Formats: sequence, C-alpha cells, structure tokens
Amino acid sequence: MSVLQTVELESARMTSAAAAATLPLVLVADANPASRLRRTRQLEDRGFRVALARTPFEAIVKASCRLPALILVDNSLGGAGADEATELL
Repeated sequence: MSVLQTVELESARMTSAAAAATLPLVLVADANPASRLRRTRQLEDRGFRVALARTPFEAIVKASCRLPALILVDNSLGGAGADEATELL
C-alpha cells in the first residue's frame, strides 16, 4: 500500500467517525443482556448511536455525562431504584 493510499484510508476513517458522532444518541437502560443486544441492533440499524446501562445508577451517570437525545428505561431494572432513577432522569 502506498503512502497516498494509507492517507486516503485514514482520511475516510476519520470522516466516517466524525459522521457517526453527529448521529443521535439513545441511552438504553436494561438489566437483561439479550434485550440490550436486541435493542442496540434495532437502533443502530436505524441510524442511532447507542449507550448502554445495566443499573439505575449507571443510567443516571451515563445520562448526565453523555446527554442522550432519548433514554429508554426497561422495567427489568426493577424496584424503587428504577423508579427513582426515572424521576431523576
């Protein structure tokens, strides 16, 4: 591979990474691994970036740090922690 081809390849990678950063971010808060995977695939197939949270606390932290456009909270988080997290979000 020539130097020019390497530079073109790196430029294409940087452009696609920059374009991906502009996609809307969805935070999926779900305790079920299979459900998280399914939702991630569905959202990414439709052009969204996805952040995952496994616990109510993780959802609050990620939401405050990453500022998603949408937050999906599944009932599988369960308990008072999920209700409190939903109110805080």
